[in-house]
Amino acid sequence: MAEPSPTPAVAAQPAGFLGRLRARLKARPDTEHEQGVLRLVIGALLVAYLLPGTSDPEQRALILYVGAGQFVIGVLFFLRIAYTTHISPSRRIFAQLADVGTITIYMAMCGEWAAPLFLIYIWVALGQGFRYGPRYLLVSLALSVVGFAAVLAISDFWRQYLGADAAAA
Repeated sequence: MAEPSPTPAVAAQPAGFLGRLRARLKARPDTEHEQGVLRLVIGALLVAYLLPGTSDPEQRALILYVGAGQFVIGVLFFLRIAYTTHISPSRRIFAQLADVGTITIYMAMCGEWAAPLFLIYIWVALGQGFRYGPRYLLVSLALSVVGFAAVLAISDFWRQYLGADAAAA
């Protein structure tokens, strides 16, 4: 007669690094980790979009430097999210600053090719508002306005179009 298999008193621990990470993220009280993954994916897509738009080696290098910096910052945010269990408003604000800062830098240095990135300011603000609430929407909106004002101050491309609009009015 076969002996019954012993039933574990404790639920089995997920196997491997990814299994433990999934379990850890699933236990979080919020969805900030999803925003962290999205930050990494969008950062890679921005580099993939902007890089073919220039043949200037210096500009290509700057795009790669900004992309690498954004990736490192994104990974650090994600690891911090993954290995803490508390909600951190300051981490969310700094992450917003990093997101808007990346968009601002790309728009300022890539000119016309980066013009569609303007929509990402809106997307980031709305995403923050839907995910975390109206305070974060307002903070992200303010950061986006400051970021785009910096683009207008720095970029000849954007100043040219601002001047054309002001003259037409």
